Amino acid sequence: MAYALPVEEPGGTLDKGTVMGVQGTALLVMTSQGVVRAGRAAGCLLAPRAGDGVLTAFLPNGEAWVTCVLTRTDGEAEIELPDKTTLRGRELSVESESTRIVSHSISMKGTVLSLGGGLLLQGFAAVQTAACRVGERISRKSGRYGELSEQTDGLDERRAGRMRIESESSYRLHAENADVRAQAMLDLDAERIKVG
Repeated sequence: MAYALPVEEPGGTLDKGTVMGVQGTALLVMTSQGVVRAGRAAGCLLAPRAGDGVLTAFLPNGEAWVTCVLTRTDGEAEIELPDKTTLRGRELSVESESTRIVSHSISMKGTVLSLGGGLLLQGFAAVQTAACRVGERISRKSGRYGELSEQTDGLDERRAGRMRIESESSYRLHAENADVRAQAMLDLDAERIKVG
């Protein structure tokens, strides 16, 4: 139970009421003065809905405003913010069991962006990456592609402890100059070998 000073103020009064319904941006609130049509104050970020216990301010000019939501019967809530809202803080933390973000456009900027977790799932129609340098360190990497096309303007260098290339139909190596060397053994096996 909460206790407070008397709500009578020289410039108006405060009254606890119950939201009976929502009509557009207006709220129908049952108060000690009966059912009144009230607006939602800019500071009332939690969107009131039917059944909520709210605090209503009555101004001398006859206006009524819902200043905040006092009680709610269930655990669901909706926060309504102005069209352009900025959150500022030295540290900002959001914690939840599940988080869902739906937006037409999302932009993230930072000196360091860090993502971590057990599993990362991505689903995009198209992906474009532009970076000065990309480094990867992966224990194991596997992929399946319908088609794969890569172009390197400079040097394409790959090193591996072992390398195996398998092609179901054909394999073609085309270069102005080609150099194939083996320190121990070079094995060519085919029904026909054509040179020149």
